[in-house]
Amino acid sequence: MTTVLVYSDDAKLQAELAGKAATLGTAQAFDPAGLPDTDSATLALGLAAAAKSSGAALVMVGATKKGKDIGPRLAAHLDWPYASEVQSIVNAGGWTVERMVLSGNSKATYTMGANAVCTATPKTFEAGQASGKASASGTPASPVKVVAKKEEKHSSFDLGSAPVVVGVGRGFKQQADLKLAEDLAKAFPGGAVGCSRPIAADLKWLGEEHWIGLSGHQIKPKAYIACGVSGQIQHIAGIRGSKLIIAINTNKDAPIFQIADYGVVGDLYQVIPKLVAALK
Repeated sequence: MTTVLVYSDDAKLQAELAGKAATLGTAQAFDPAGLPDTDSATLALGLAAAAKSSGAALVMVGATKKGKDIGPRLAAHLDWPYASEVQSIVNAGGWTVERMVLSGNSKATYTMGANAVCTATPKTFEAGQASGKASASGTPASPVKVVAKKEEKHSSFDLGSAPVVVGVGRGFKQQADLKLAEDLAKAFPGGAVGCSRPIAADLKWLGEEHWIGLSGHQIKPKAYIACGVSGQIQHIAGIRGSKLIIAINTNKDAPIFQIADYGVVGDLYQVIPKLVAALK
């Protein structure tokens, strides 16, 4: 039976990797408890040692900020091919993966051979459990030494967990008007407000935790309602996983309508209040 080793510093994502690994072979979860530190360089060495000792043919790493650093290092240590943020993976006489390319505008297929390292983003696969654990001992400590730590304030807001996301773009004239989007989001249990790049990066009307797109969050809600969002390719890359896309825009030629399941050509200042009233 093929052994697939999985690791992520995000417990939920590791469970999702384990679920996919179990469909490909025997899923083994990497336990970093025996490592001298949690630096990416140390984790990559530990994973490489665990992959060799367990006889793993595939290592799947969660595509978190740390995971994106670990993956290429690990592939270099093992001298295995590497693919980032895969959408699917099968073993048909060798590992074959699919991943989005060109800012999410196309999908590419890669045949990687008998051994491979890949990363995957949250909500790509269904969660499951690993059947065992793998660890590494004797891994040298990282040459990088932490001399001080500064506490960074993190918001508890989690856009990725929202079942319905209302996206706001430059169609909103002023920051106070975002209350329209907030009212619409509140009409759905667990609804949340996201935004395009200009709203977070340029105007600073919302924090970066709300930013959707290639450089922001890639979301996969049950429904995404784009309000005043033109739909540039970088933003589209962040919403392609949505099960349903609804667009509201005054410009009938806006790119967002090309991927929307439903579209409303109209003024968001008139359409949103009517939607909120209809949902009460």
